[in-house]
Amino acid sequence: MDGKFLAAVPFAEKLNWAKGIDGNGRPVLTGVVPTEKGTRVCPGFSGATNWYAPSYNPSTGLFYFLASENCSIYFRGEQKFVPGQMLLRDGSEAESWRHGQENPAGV
Repeated sequence: MDGKFLAAVPFAEKLNWAKGIDGNGRPVLTGVVPTEKGTRVCPGFSGATNWYAPSYNPSTGLFYFLASENCSIYFRGEQKFVPGQMLLRDGSEAESWRHGQENPAGV
């Protein structure tokens, strides 16, 4: 094993921040970035698959993993510290990133 990129295939339909994977396994960005008014980014904060362990069944030759079709609204701008509320900061400037989970029902 040399750690080189082998292959990638799409598994989530809701994806707007990247348009594919390059030959080195890196995402090809679309330019979708957070704005002050909010930008819908898919997949959302939790990712299309991220926290749940995958598994492989050697009897069937199938690889199993959880995929979540979700989007979040990301905001870019100044965020003031409020005791008891989450404060997310990128650490590079006096700006922070906030996110809001999209309501799938549209309500």
